[in-house]
Amino acid sequence: MKKWLVLSLVALAGCAADEASRGTPSRGGGGGGSSDTGSSDTGSSDTGSSDTGSSDTGSSDTGAEDTELADTGGSDTTPAEDTTPAEDTTPAEDTTPAEDTTPARFLTGSVTVFESRSSVAADLNLGSITAAFREGRAPEETPVGTFGDCKVYATAAGATLPAATPSLDAGSIAVSVGATNYTLTLGPSADGNVYTSSAPTSQNEFFSGGETITVSSAGGADLAAFSGTITAPADPVITAPAWSAPFGGSPRNSDLRVSWNGSGASMVVVALLNVNVNPAGPAGGNAVTCVFPDTGSGTIPSAALSLMSSTSFFGGTLTAMTVIRIAENKLDVNGSEVSLNASATQTIVGPLQ
Repeated sequence: MKKWLVLSLVALAGCAADEASRGTPSRGGGGGGSSDTGSSDTGSSDTGSSDTGSSDTGSSDTGAEDTELADTGGSDTTPAEDTTPAEDTTPAEDTTPAEDTTPARFLTGSVTVFESRSSVAADLNLGSITAAFREGRAPEETPVGTFGDCKVYATAAGATLPAATPSLDAGSIAVSVGATNYTLTLGPSADGNVYTSSAPTSQNEFFSGGETITVSSAGGADLAAFSGTITAPADPVITAPAWSAPFGGSPRNSDLRVSWNGSGASMVVVALLNVNVNPAGPAGGNAVTCVFPDTGSGTIPSAALSLMSSTSFFGGTLTAMTVIRIAENKLDVNGSEVSLNASATQTIVGPLQ
């Protein structure tokens, strides 16, 4: 077997996981004089002539009324000069920034710490740290059928290792797993600009489960800085079915219950893919992916299995089953969506009759 097997199964799992969340005073006149009258003096009765004093009457002195002449000067009707500043009706300059109606740029992407182990072949034990960012969402693959938690997809025979995923620029990315630090840097390749990890290409294991994984980006030309943490999941160990090549497979006309140890991750994806034994490679036909909560078990309905081809070692094909435990933390980065993932897998191989 080759490592394309696990990578192909993980690619299927990724499809399934992605599909499973603005007054004036008056003036008075003069007073009049008093009247003086003499008294009448009459002598005693005398046969002489009668002497009568003349009556002295003082003249009455009346002050002439003093009337102030009115000012009959002409009235000045010339309007006084208006020194009030004229009202400025010029519209004030609007310095309010214009509303930006340009649609926000929406990016999606992920940073993934991945490791796999197999009970079948040593070269299925592998691990990697990857990152990729794109404009908008990746197009969804149309399933052949949907059955509860499971979807069936068409696959091609003879597929090779998937090419590196071209990425937009999110700057340098630091990933620490426990006390070990790694760096992802963006650079040119035959597939376009891709992120490469500082981890050795021969490194298969990154965590044993329970470690804190911290991811931080400095930000780049396309995506702002971000940071977040996830808890590394424990490797799943498949306890049922008990497949072992070339025997111990399962029938396609019955529901298949899959069990694994442990729990606590965001989700578990179970993927089934038919593979050629010699030469090794995908056999084509249909594949099944199911998304279950990480509660230790899930059931694949027979309606989904029946759309896969039967396999047997002596017929040159087998069915690979991979259980992928995924811890996930989704970040909102200025309206864009970045997913931090840690995935641990186990793969078994057997016939599906």
